Amino acid sequence: MLTHHAKNILNTLGSAALTLAVLAVLLVLIIKTLRRITRGPIAPIRGKVTSHFGKRNAPVAGASTYHTGVDFAAEVGTPVKAPWPGKVTKAFNDKSYGGGYTMVMEHTNGYKTGYCHLSEFVAHEGDTVRAGKTICRTGNSGRSSRPHLHFSVTDPTTGQKINPETIFNFTT
Repeated sequence: MLTHHAKNILNTLGSAALTLAVLAVLLVLIIKTLRRITRGPIAPIRGKVTSHFGKRNAPVAGASTYHTGVDFAAEVGTPVKAPWPGKVTKAFNDKSYGGGYTMVMEHTNGYKTGYCHLSEFVAHEGDTVRAGKTICRTGNSGRSSRPHLHFSVTDPTTGQKINPETIFNFTT
């Protein structure tokens, strides 16, 4: 038979073990969250970069010679993934600038991303999506010389388009 003192020790050890178990579970959750938060952005597509950001020779008559994004060669229908979590703010046919079927996302980190020349919208205006979720499919819509994805990034502090290759690693 246990003495009163022995029972108190066992109760204290039981409480301590429970506290340690709870702390261990919380630590695992914190580590998983930090890994998710600090992970770099997900490239929207894997493929060869065919046109870089900045000055270039226009591939189509009437197109701007300053390229505000990065173009990736891709077969029509290739899935395009969200680089960060965020919300689809626009999904439309851009007849004014020749972007064809175009999508714009606003991300939880403040960046905006744009996707042009699409064949299909998988996510739609107002949808909230996780990083890595397929949001659209590549195409050849609008003013385009071949099937590809035009991908752009807008800086949250300046509101200006920036070179996506300064943020993303597009090696295939």
